[in-house]
Amino acid sequence: MNLLKLTISCLLIFILSYGVAGAQSVELFVAARGSGEGQECGLATGALEGVLYSVNPENAQSNLLGPIGFSGITALEFLGDGRLVGSAKDDLDNGSFIRRSVLLEINPETGLGSEIGIIGREDTTCGRAPGLTYDADNNILYGTADRCTTMPAFLQTINQATGNGSTIGPINGYSGGMGIAIRDDGVIFATGGSVGTGFLITVNPSDGSPTEVGETGFTMERINALAFHPITGELYGTTVLPLPETSRLVTVNTETGEATVVGDLPNCADGLVFKPLPPIITEVPTLSEWGLIAMAGILGIVGFMVIRRRKVTA
Repeated sequence: MNLLKLTISCLLIFILSYGVAGAQSVELFVAARGSGEGQECGLATGALEGVLYSVNPENAQSNLLGPIGFSGITALEFLGDGRLVGSAKDDLDNGSFIRRSVLLEINPETGLGSEIGIIGREDTTCGRAPGLTYDADNNILYGTADRCTTMPAFLQTINQATGNGSTIGPINGYSGGMGIAIRDDGVIFATGGSVGTGFLITVNPSDGSPTEVGETGFTMERINALAFHPITGELYGTTVLPLPETSRLVTVNTETGEATVVGDLPNCADGLVFKPLPPIITEVPTLSEWGLIAMAGILGIVGFMVIRRRKVTA
């Protein structure tokens, strides 16, 4: 009887824990820019437009999801309402060439993108939006901006409904790369170059002023995008080495700025983002359908044993 009680107790513990959320899978998405950023990009992705990949963050192995339908994809981000957005380029304005950046909504299953609106253009504000990051606490979509009328790079906010960008302030002294990611504590990290050297920096969200963290260890190889792992908190990035535009997945030390290579990505891979994890509820464990069946079975066995024991003692 003691063995039976022990067995039942172990089964109960197992069943109760069965319904509690276990280890959650992490989804990482990466976008390859497509043509228009050098002929190598169009040939490498096999398409004139950018394409979306799912990527294993442990070894950089990628799986093609589909074409986005736009070129120059340089950033990806998930918003608070669950939408996956990205920045791209659309340089034809009534038949005339002018650098313009646009905000897209992207289907994370097929990769297909649709335009939300114009972020900026080089003749009025900035023609490119190389980085995006979403501040969940304050519902703000931040971005970096370059190809600007006055400064080489800016910090900006982007309207999530219309795509319109509003500059905050210049990121003085740094250009190139311009990946950006916000940490859970609200600190905004970005990448930039200065005289051929790559740096990790932090950016003041009120005025765009940068503070240097340290050198990435790369010179010609730019870190073009950043994203924080939702479980480990580790900072990831993508690099691009020009001519040919080969790409790699890296991790970046937020204390020193030093980057470590994880593995090779498809050519011209640029924007990246981790899908946010759903909230985990652990206060009230729940049973699955099979757990309920097993519980009913155990109660039936216990009841049978009790009745049998009473008959024997009688």
